[in-house]
Amino acid sequence: MSERDRQNDPERDDETSAEGMPWTNRPSSPAQVPSSASEDESAAQTMFTVPWNVRANLLREGDTLPGYRIVRQIGSGGMGAVYLAEQQRPTRTVALKVIRPDRLTAATQRRFDYEAEILARLQHPGIAKVYEVGKFDLGEGPIPYIAMEYIAEAQSLTAYAKSRSLDTRERLELFALVCDAVHHGHQKGIIHRDLKPANILVDGSGLPRIIDFGVARADDSEQALATMHTNAGQIVGTLAYMAPEQCGGATDSIDVRADVYALGVVLFELLTDKLPHDLRTLGLAEALHVLTQERAPSLASIHRRFKGDLAVIVSKALSKDREERYQSASDLAQDVRRFLDNRPIMARPIGPVGLLRKWIKRNKQLSTAIAAATVVLAVTSTVLIGRIVLAERIARENLAAARSTVGVIANVFQFRSPDGTSLLSEGKVDIQELLDGTAENLRRSPPQHAGTEADLREILGVGYVSLRTMQAIGQAREELTRVLEIREKANPPQPEEIARAAHNLAVTYYWDGDYESARPLYLRAVELRRKLHPGDHEDTATSLTHLAATEQKLGRLEEAEKLFVEALEMRQRLFGEEHEDIAASLNNIGNLLVSQGRYAQAEQYLRRSRDLVLKLRGPDSIVTSHATHNLAMCLMRLGQFEQAEELFRKALAIRAARLQRGHVNIATSQLGLARALVELGKSEEAETFARQAVSSLDESQRADHPDVAWAHEVLGRVLMAEGKFKDAEPELARSIEGTRANETSATGDLPTRLLLHARCLTELDRLDEAEAAARECLTMVDRIENPAMWSQTMRLLIDVYERTGRAEQALQLADELARD
Repeated sequence: MSERDRQNDPERDDETSAEGMPWTNRPSSPAQVPSSASEDESAAQTMFTVPWNVRANLLREGDTLPGYRIVRQIGSGGMGAVYLAEQQRPTRTVALKVIRPDRLTAATQRRFDYEAEILARLQHPGIAKVYEVGKFDLGEGPIPYIAMEYIAEAQSLTAYAKSRSLDTRERLELFALVCDAVHHGHQKGIIHRDLKPANILVDGSGLPRIIDFGVARADDSEQALATMHTNAGQIVGTLAYMAPEQCGGATDSIDVRADVYALGVVLFELLTDKLPHDLRTLGLAEALHVLTQERAPSLASIHRRFKGDLAVIVSKALSKDREERYQSASDLAQDVRRFLDNRPIMARPIGPVGLLRKWIKRNKQLSTAIAAATVVLAVTSTVLIGRIVLAERIARENLAAARSTVGVIANVFQFRSPDGTSLLSEGKVDIQELLDGTAENLRRSPPQHAGTEADLREILGVGYVSLRTMQAIGQAREELTRVLEIREKANPPQPEEIARAAHNLAVTYYWDGDYESARPLYLRAVELRRKLHPGDHEDTATSLTHLAATEQKLGRLEEAEKLFVEALEMRQRLFGEEHEDIAASLNNIGNLLVSQGRYAQAEQYLRRSRDLVLKLRGPDSIVTSHATHNLAMCLMRLGQFEQAEELFRKALAIRAARLQRGHVNIATSQLGLARALVELGKSEEAETFARQAVSSLDESQRADHPDVAWAHEVLGRVLMAEGKFKDAEPELARSIEGTRANETSATGDLPTRLLLHARCLTELDRLDEAEAAARECLTMVDRIENPAMWSQTMRLLIDVYERTGRAEQALQLADELARD
């Protein structure tokens, strides 16, 4: 999409078998870890008759050990083997981990004792439960063992997800449980250090449990002297899941955030069936370089459905710099659950400011002006940036490092959306102030080349438009008016640049509610773009869409429908059926149908739009909020208030998280939600949202802006529903005043607001004023085209006449109403 449709932008596997290392557990009570064999063990040692070939490390089916009978071997490793066994007292099936006698040294004994202590510390539904720890006397000295819970029919995390065909939500819910278990280990001072799907098993009930803490390392000082296989200088774990700091083998730099990184890899694989880095064909040195130096691909690059918050969550977990990762497994789990609950996540991509700071540290020779201009580019559209040949023009003016600046601009930009999404607004940078400062610098030191000045002013103007405040829109118009003047004086003239300038200037009038001024500019943009691109072109479709929206605002609904349909058909020929611009067009047509009272048909278009946006952008995109809000508005007209409330809340949550505080779209969602809440009898909550919206819009928009009038109307409605007619009346009067001041909105909205005001005045017994308002409404309502409002107004007048003793006039109106 070029200039976006701003008015309605809807817009891998270490798999194991079913028996694969299944010695996971579910704790019930703390495990006991004796330092030596118990009295019962000593008494039973005379019963030890197993013919164990010690050097071959074999226990066979039917072999007996004190208190246990071997069923079969189910796993082995460098330290020992794990057997499925039957415990005699109490009777139960266990996983019996026995150290290999030929591996039993003082060091391995310490490691085994240490592992047992680790497992005994960890009492959590998602971590292996220890039943018993002891030693067998095999004639060559004591051999340690650990008896743990055996989980039948367990599968690795990824194998389970595949076999059950889990959807994204189910996989994320499962993953959050894994994080809970890892966090429990961290709270006990234990870092796993070898997290991977094969070490995360899921039982038949869907409960994930973490196994193999044999490479775990306590991070408390108590274990600092333990001599283990995982001590300094050795790399332990599966390479693909290792954090960059693990790749050097230096344990001093490893903390719980290494497990967070591994969890990030696991989550990436769980969602995509791929690893972030394919190391299969690489040598060790190459693999280590990739793991420590190359950034993992974005989740969204695998599939568009992962675009948005989910990609941000995974990216943060996989950060090479552990300071930029989640600082705990709990933080990661919480953000995953926020995503699942459609709540704002805590993670944010490195914003433009962060990128810029890093870049400036490497390029200190650049001037302040260049740096400021670069940041401004963060608030503009990629398409706009792509069209501006800024590097060439600045280079012609001999400004230093121009070409390198363009690279920074591209990197900075991608974190900023032109529809108002605020990734700079983390409490560190005020975009309005940043734009104002750059505009002032431009005023003081304008570029020598007029084309460059126009480019920079265009960037500023589009940035201001995204803020959607009265002040910002005014500043945008000032910048973009100058842009159009420069483009028109260019020699030779560039029709494409003139068309873009006219279109962008029209946007400022549209958002300011001045549709009459916007219309000729949009008409000019459409005409120029039709000549430039005789066939189908996305720019032409965009200007057609904006023109259609303007015609709709002006009440020219037939012309608006014609233009909307033309734009949709053009986009279908250009992009097919699954494209964001298609969703925008469907949304626009749906909104038009709502304004025509064709609600059932409108719902179909709006649902198609929202479904497509959800598929393309995910649940937390700002364009998803637009499609969600508009569908909710339609459902209100259909009387589906509960579903409308749910959708309004979703839209509001996204907008509150993504847009700058005070953005008009936040207020419109608050107003929509207030309307739904009133219908559901939740007037007190409705009043809270309505007052928040009124306060925001009164501050950010001019007094006669259509949105301001609507806000006061909604607040008036809410107060009337609460029986607060005295408080409601001035709100309704303010709504009418703003509507009268804005001629382009008066025709459609004024009758409704007059009738509402008349009802309120009647309740206050201000009958003369009520009659005047109702009579004015009646002069504006067509009996044929709008029979419902006409009859409502007639009934109100009849009531007024009866209450003022004018029975004859009341009877005349009643007769006329009866004939209708």
